[in-house]
Amino acid sequence: MAASPIEGVQQTQHAFLECLVRQWPWIAGGLITGPVYGWLGHRFRAHRSRSAGLLAALPVFLEPAGRWLTTHLGLDQLARWQFSWPPAGLGQGAITAMVAEACLGLLLIAAMTAVARSGTRAA
Repeated sequence: MAASPIEGVQQTQHAFLECLVRQWPWIAGGLITGPVYGWLGHRFRAHRSRSAGLLAALPVFLEPAGRWLTTHLGLDQLARWQFSWPPAGLGQGAITAMVAEACLGLLLIAAMTAVARSGTRAA
């Protein structure tokens, strides 16, 4: 959406390339984590691997804690990308979203545990 007509961006080759330059860390991260999460999902679905399910669910639960920890250790300003708690300039809404994300992570872990305990395997 960063270079879309919905956002009011004029579609040019320059705008597209500029977007790629700005977004490269997220694109690279997606190229790495996409196949990893696909493999973890397969392991969980086919073998009910609790470790694979936990590895998939833990980042959702731990990201808010990671943001809080980096801020309180003073590490949030070391990189070019800000990773602080709460995200700069976003106020109470960002805190609510982070708490909701941690709660969703707990729900994912609980659901993974319940499915893994059921012991049924995918056909």
